[in-house]
Amino acid sequence: TIPNTPGMIYIAGLSQLTSVGGSLIINNNINLAELTGLDALVAVDGGRLEIAGNTNLLNLNHLSSLQSISGSLIIRENARVNAVLGLANLSSIGAGENGGSLEIYKNESLKDLNGLENLIEMPGTVHIYDNANLICTYALRNLTHVTQDLIITGNPILSWCEVDILVDALAAANGVDGEIISWGNLETEDCDLNPYHSEDTDTPI
Repeated sequence: TIPNTPGMIYIAGLSQLTSVGGSLIINNNINLAELTGLDALVAVDGGRLEIAGNTNLLNLNHLSSLQSISGSLIIRENARVNAVLGLANLSSIGAGENGGSLEIYKNESLKDLNGLENLIEMPGTVHIYDNANLICTYALRNLTHVTQDLIITGNPILSWCEVDILVDALAAANGVDGEIISWGNLETEDCDLNPYHSEDTDTPI
């Protein structure tokens, strides 16, 4: 755990770390700007990866080697994180004995989920909520199965058209075993007026 260290701007001393045999929790570090020092990390083997409440963290770029998390991935309440492209090599969440979930919430600068395209199977819940500027969930279109609930709520400028891409992709594969819950997102009568987006969030489909 790397908690509540106001003077820390970068993560130092972990440059050789390739795996964690438990949870990795990075939270409430108000001056942490980058995850420099975690560039070699390939796996979180014994629990969850939680990145939370880091007020000045801008992105997850230094997690580009990460391939698997045996528990949950939780990204929450990071006010300035505007992208998760650093997770582009992540292909497995929740493969451990207790499964896991994907939880992304209250990241007010986050615009899209690009970087999560390699996620195929989710042995748990997908919960994306209260991200004030999120406009694109298209990166999750490769998911084929969610074993629990799919919950996308309270994202005020995320079009329901965008959410439907994900729901339809899952329905065409192995589906969602639990509930599909979607409310509090942008309502529109015509998807052409509020078009959904591809990986390039400036280019409507």
